[in-house]
Amino acid sequence: TCKHQVTVFTADSTPPTLSAFILDLTAETITMEMSEIVDTSTLVFAGGLFELVPSDTAVSSSGVTLRGGNNIAPSTTYATHITVRLLDADLHDVKLDTNLATELNNTCLIVQVNAVLDSAGNGLQQRQLCALNYTQDNTPPQLLAHVLDLNRGQLTVNFDEPVDRSSLNVSQIILQSTEQATGLASDQQQLTGGWSTSGDGLQFIINMTTGDLNEIKRKTGLGRTILNSYLSFPSELVNDMNNNPIVAVTQSKAKQAAQVIKDTTLPGLVSWSLDMTESILELTYDETVDVQTLQITNLVLQTMSNVANTLHRHQLTGGRLNRTLDDPRVVVTLTTADLNELKRLEIGLVASRAWLTYPVGTIQDMEAEKTPALQNGQNARQVTTHTPDATSPVLEKYEVDLTTETLTMTFSETVRVSSTHIPTFSFSNNQLNRQMYNLTNSSRRMTTADGTSLTIRLGLDDLNEIKRHTRLMTATSNTFLYLPGQAITDMTGNPLSPANGVQASRVGTDSTDPILQQFDLDMNRGMLTMRFSETVRSSSLFTTVITLANSANPSSSTYQHYTLQLRQAHITGDSPQLIVTLNNSDINQIKVRRQLAISKSTSYLYLTDDAVQDMNSNKIVSIPAASAVQVTNYKNDSTAPQLTSFNMDMDTGILHLFFSESVANSTLTLPHYTLRANATYRVAEYQLTGGDSLLSDGPQLDVQLTPDDLNEVKRLDVCTRQGRENDCFLLFKDDAVRDMADNVIDGCGHD
Repeated sequence: TCKHQVTVFTADSTPPTLSAFILDLTAETITMEMSEIVDTSTLVFAGGLFELVPSDTAVSSSGVTLRGGNNIAPSTTYATHITVRLLDADLHDVKLDTNLATELNNTCLIVQVNAVLDSAGNGLQQRQLCALNYTQDNTPPQLLAHVLDLNRGQLTVNFDEPVDRSSLNVSQIILQSTEQATGLASDQQQLTGGWSTSGDGLQFIINMTTGDLNEIKRKTGLGRTILNSYLSFPSELVNDMNNNPIVAVTQSKAKQAAQVIKDTTLPGLVSWSLDMTESILELTYDETVDVQTLQITNLVLQTMSNVANTLHRHQLTGGRLNRTLDDPRVVVTLTTADLNELKRLEIGLVASRAWLTYPVGTIQDMEAEKTPALQNGQNARQVTTHTPDATSPVLEKYEVDLTTETLTMTFSETVRVSSTHIPTFSFSNNQLNRQMYNLTNSSRRMTTADGTSLTIRLGLDDLNEIKRHTRLMTATSNTFLYLPGQAITDMTGNPLSPANGVQASRVGTDSTDPILQQFDLDMNRGMLTMRFSETVRSSSLFTTVITLANSANPSSSTYQHYTLQLRQAHITGDSPQLIVTLNNSDINQIKVRRQLAISKSTSYLYLTDDAVQDMNSNKIVSIPAASAVQVTNYKNDSTAPQLTSFNMDMDTGILHLFFSESVANSTLTLPHYTLRANATYRVAEYQLTGGDSLLSDGPQLDVQLTPDDLNEVKRLDVCTRQGRENDCFLLFKDDAVRDMADNVIDGCGHD
């Protein structure tokens, strides 16, 4: 055979060029066709030598510079076609550019020189051209991993390719406690909403709604660790950049969280409200709290942000949780005692007087993180929403005690005692007669501090008038109280709910013995006035145990006394004051005792406990002689005595004189007396010259005429007959006799 060596050899010096390319985003490859065979091992698919751009005229750097790839075809070193699997990062960048490689028309490639060499070592020429063929991304995205951050309230989800944020539907996400859902509401939480500020890409940071976050925190068996943190969703959750729906993660095979970040944020008070009508205090926190950890007795309400003493603050003594479900809202029903104390101190009367403080740890969140303190004078919180008390107070019960002389009322809430209008209080012995007796201003408030209880000290006038009504207030069955709205108000000014005939819960009858406080004696009119500590029953008065004395010293040598003899005298009706009109017998007996009741200093009175009774049959406190009460007002006898009649016994010669009152025997002047046969003119008369008085002081004096006077009267035929033709008349001068008070008798028919 002949072998001829080349005579002239011209080496290949023509550089290869890119003839065409195909981009397949589903296969994630780019296939390039060269103008000639190239050495595939010399391909440099990095360093900015290849750039996908949106058009064949686009300038460099207006697209995505491919940073690398792996040759996957052909398997030989020399070939005209090269297929490269694109890097994930480059694919992601291409997919994120919504103006690039979404269709054939915007899929172009810029190739720089020397990106590959031909077999002769000639470098590839620079060229820019559009794709011969294009396959869009048809691969659905998948969830790679997720992280639950309870501290920030965020859910971070990671995908295997960029996804379109605008397609995100957060409400499709379900958090569940197990890989396979139990179906129990307590074991899962489907998000109701949320938002993400992340752009299109491989990761979304989803901010959960406060409501969803609080529900997750409330469900203690969900989302605490990766062991009870799983995620599921349907394909509607999100689409990739080519609108491919994500591969669903079913509830039967949920995706476990890669990490759970524990809630370490301290729960903070967002707002609080106080409803003084409904007795409700509501606390709202920035996250779900464990309501059972609330220490109600730690809560302190006060009138302003900085208070110095307990007069302006009140620490709750108790209360009841209205809601036991863990939640950001904690609702407490205040105790009646606390509510009334708040009203008494006027805490919460208006919004400006409602502030809250409490110590650290008053409540905890679901991770046992303690709430910070609200401190007096530092960060006390004023009420956010305030509802004033609009409820009228109600009279719940009352009792009357006539021994302690009190009316004690209990109301449904704290009342302002200064608003009490006592004259509007009406008592009746039944529920039909509304105004049997109205209290007067003689009654006064004993209670000075606002509260639910109010005690009235019944005045003497009211007590006496009540006792005078024998069918009123002797038992609960005849004690009914009527109060109008204006009788009293609560601390907010709400008027009392009218009490229309409320029956007493207890009536303490009068067990106090009456006392004689003072007495007056009028010796001129014969009247004894006694004033007692309370109303007494006039019909129970027995004067026969009442004694007048001239001192409180029975052992005195000058001591005189007289006990009234008439069992019953003329007296006034039931009253704290009895006026007794003494009969003449008692008056005269008093007057004949020359040292008794002749002045204030000689007028005393004592009595036994049978003297009189009050309206409840309590006997009067006895007054012994040694403790006799001195008269308060004394009036001396100033009335002149009168001769009311006389008798003349001509047989015995005794002249019987009868006076209107006791007279002093020693003052009798017989020569001032004249016996006459006619009343109108002088026919026969005789002026007595003397005689002997046969009786002592008293309303009657008997005089034994002298024998001469008697014989002279007989001689003159005076006093010889009686009846219609009576010829016996007695004339006397002024000062013929004096009474025991030295009042002179007025003369009668004497010159």
